[in-house]
Amino acid sequence: MADPIIDWELIFTKLASGIYTSFKHASAETGLSEGLIKAQVLAARKLATQSPRMYELAGRIIARFGAAEVAEGAGGGLLATAAAGISTTALVAGAVVVAVLALAGGYWWSQHGDQPIGPSARATGQACPDMTPVAHNCPWSPQTGVEVGSCKPGYCYDAGYNHTLACKQENQSVPNAHLNDLDNLVCNDGYPVPVHDPCTGLLLRCDAPGGG
Repeated sequence: MADPIIDWELIFTKLASGIYTSFKHASAETGLSEGLIKAQVLAARKLATQSPRMYELAGRIIARFGAAEVAEGAGGGLLATAAAGISTTALVAGAVVVAVLALAGGYWWSQHGDQPIGPSARATGQACPDMTPVAHNCPWSPQTGVEVGSCKPGYCYDAGYNHTLACKQENQSVPNAHLNDLDNLVCNDGYPVPVHDPCTGLLLRCDAPGGG
């Protein structure tokens, strides 16, 4: 059985914006342990270059809940998950798979390849295209005099003053979805089931419960 795809960016967005009022709330909604969620937040703070959006969201989460609260139980939660034989594939806006180990009273970080997702299989068996990031600013961003950020295919860099300075989905015309206060595409009320491209993680549409 294939590992589940976890939309960590969505989880982080809800924690940062207050939709999830606590790690306990996030755990109840996602079915993930509080420790695992906290571990991913801590890990994302090491990924400023590889995943700038997750780095930014993790900083907001830590500022909101406090470093001590985020650190509490983070390592143990992930170790318990590993001990149970459960593996997770983290789809983290740039797709970095991270793990946190608690050893000798401190945290030691094991980052399993801080790289974009390589070719993998779609549900149809078709190989995914190259996921190598390229320098590409969003069409709505200034095209001169600003940083040109690198983003994986389907995403563009939201550059310029008063912009998010992060990779965003370029196609924002997604059925039953809208931009939230962090300029991320989220599902509308009544359509809570996101449908993502299995290779890129792009939001394709949002469905009603039962696929209606």
